[in-house]
Amino acid sequence: MLIPSTEALLCVVTLVLGSIGLFVLFLATDRNAVEESYLPEHRTEKRDEQLS
Repeated sequence: MLIPSTEALLCVVTLVLGSIGLFVLFLATDRNAVEESYLPEHRTEKRDEQLS
């Protein structure tokens, strides 16, 4: 069995790394969505009016 304070530290580290991992995944998917939104087949009418 681990020392109790070591277990607590391990839990905190696991939670922090998990949170960072989820945030990185969010940034990656969000960046991909933003890049895809600029493709011609995904243009909105509002953006089409601004480009014309």
